[in-house]
Amino acid sequence: MVPIRKLIDNRMVPIRKLINNRVVSIRKLINNRVVPIRKLIDNCVVHIRKFIDNRVVPMRKLIDIRVVPLRKLIDNRVVPIRISDITSGHTHRLMSSGDKHLVATVYIYGIFLCLDQIQGVQSRVTQANIPR
Repeated sequence: MVPIRKLIDNRMVPIRKLINNRVVSIRKLINNRVVPIRKLIDNCVVHIRKFIDNRVVPMRKLIDIRVVPLRKLIDNRVVPIRISDITSGHTHRLMSSGDKHLVATVYIYGIFLCLDQIQGVQSRVTQANIPR
């Protein structure tokens, strides 16, 4: 299992180097402009907890304006981010390339950036047994 900071673009990079398949600092997230991380949505000065869907909402409300913790963000579904041994197709947990990996989804300027491509294998989350 790898930490969440080592998930993007099949490369072991820190979480500050995530956006647009480019190795950039986390300060450079919106439209290739060097802005502080608290300025993420529509050039508005908002705290990093408040940048989902162009709305100033707390970070707890990330999925369809549902109050869920940040660790439950996979593929628009409210699932725990913890990964364990699973068989894809009947559980809310994910497995990639036979190994345990962390899979999450980040919502940046209206686009879900799936962080689930690790070692060239894309993990999937299914609709079955998803806790609501």
